[in-house]
Amino acid sequence: MCIRQVAGACLIALACTRVAVAQQPAASTPAPGAQDQTAQDQAPSGEPVEVAQESPVYKEQVVVTASKNEEALVNAPAAVSLINSQTIINTASAGYADVFRSVPGLNVTQTSARDINITSRGASSTLSTSQLALIDGRSIYLDFFGFIAWDFLPVNPAEIKQIEVIRGPASAIWGANALSGVVNVITKTPREIQGSSFTVGFGGFNRESSQSREDAGSLFYVSGSHAQAVNERWSYKVSAGVFTQDPLLRPTGAIPNSTGTQYPGFTNTGTTQPKFDLRVDRDFEDGRRLVFQGGVAGTDGILHSGIGPFDIDRGTVLSYGKVNYSKGAFKANFFTNILDGSATNLLAFGPTGQQLGFDFKSTTFDFEVGNVQNVGTHNVLTYGGNFRQNLYDLTIAPEGDNRAEGGAYAQDEIFLGKHVRWIVGARVDKFQNIDNPQFSPRTSVMLKPSEQQTIRFSYNRAF
Repeated sequence: MCIRQVAGACLIALACTRVAVAQQPAASTPAPGAQDQTAQDQAPSGEPVEVAQESPVYKEQVVVTASKNEEALVNAPAAVSLINSQTIINTASAGYADVFRSVPGLNVTQTSARDINITSRGASSTLSTSQLALIDGRSIYLDFFGFIAWDFLPVNPAEIKQIEVIRGPASAIWGANALSGVVNVITKTPREIQGSSFTVGFGGFNRESSQSREDAGSLFYVSGSHAQAVNERWSYKVSAGVFTQDPLLRPTGAIPNSTGTQYPGFTNTGTTQPKFDLRVDRDFEDGRRLVFQGGVAGTDGILHSGIGPFDIDRGTVLSYGKVNYSKGAFKANFFTNILDGSATNLLAFGPTGQQLGFDFKSTTFDFEVGNVQNVGTHNVLTYGGNFRQNLYDLTIAPEGDNRAEGGAYAQDEIFLGKHVRWIVGARVDKFQNIDNPQFSPRTSVMLKPSEQQTIRFSYNRAF
């Protein structure tokens, strides 16, 4: 059974069995250790109860990507932009490209129905290899191919709690591929999104130009999710969806330059992207948390790579599994990404005159630990490390079958006074195919005239 049929069956089940839940908001079940702060004012029958009008409360924005530690956005030692859930909901788009276009200093390009690229503080291109992308700390950067397949995100936009974007080098914490920045998608826990939701959307776009007059293109998406706290210890979330879009318009004829070069003669294709995701949380009495996650996402359509455009075949899927353990500031994470698919190069031909096919399979295993610790009264030490093993099976590179890498990092936040903080840190990475270790230092001096103001001077090195 194909992934699209599985996603469709899950959506029908969610819509049919959870309609009653979707019609009214679900009561929130607090996590263990949380106190019930709700109070009901009692009054004699028939007498009105006066409810005091509360002043608006502005919550402090907290980010975790800049230092792998929760901190106020204003105190982050890097240039960080935060996209909250309300902004994502208000964006009239089923994809992520329009969401990122509102971030200052972030360049977004889309070259096909499925192919988007994001570059921070740099020129736009059809292939971005220097931007690291994460979902709840799990890398979705395809190491061997050197790009991010955003259509392999297994969650629907409504499930996202916030997106944190670092503009600038971040290898001192995240290691390889964070040369120009990091995008970290943080999803809501089952307790934060309790209830059922079902979304259907459709739209159209113009495909006319001075060179061609094609009919308008269309897109359609449907998604559903259900989350529930079974009791004070267990909660779960399940979601599924599918997105489909017609091909974008592609220029033809001569490229407008002095050489008269012609645009390559291939046709754009559309895309169909089914997805399914499951998460189960176990909360312990002492504050520990264990999270199990797994999902699968499929895609097809045009991919622009460093060796030319490929048409990804339908049935190409990325599946993943993840386990997170946390106790206080200590965290241990394990994940695996399994990519399996095939594609056809649209510009390269073999000896027989047929377009070159490309079968690929990539399996990634990653284990990471990290901790945050107070040292005395003026230092906050963040440290950790990870080990990653990549296994490849590629028809165009049969000898590139594996790569191992590992790294460790440490960062010290020094409070020099009420208005001055100094952050110094570094990371060392070692790759199986590179002789010398890679060293990525970082330092930042932050001047704080007030709690809500920060002047930052930073230096970073990345690779």
